Amino acid sequence: MSLPIDCKDLVYSAHTLKHSITGSDFLDLAWLIPDNPMSTKSIAPTLIAVATVAMAETLVKWLQKKLKGLVTNGEELVYPFHSIIPQEDCLLTLQELGAGTV
Repeated sequence: MSLPIDCKDLVYSAHTLKHSITGSDFLDLAWLIPDNPMSTKSIAPTLIAVATVAMAETLVKWLQKKLKGLVTNGEELVYPFHSIIPQEDCLLTLQELGAGTV
């Protein structure tokens, strides 16, 4: 699958981390979740790159826990994407990304 390189709604934003990311809390990423989100639409689509699969899995669990109250119909808000998830999940996520639904 190929994705267009020129995405007009893509913003690159580097953030300096001030807290450890080796535990189960990601204090420097709290800005991803608005203080009082009213719906899933108030969460901006965001791609986060981390160094290891273990860190990715821990971050996914943290985000899912923080966003639990917004999910009402089983929808997915967090999509892990790394080397050990099943290929069909990778392809589905890429297709949804291409369709703009992720």
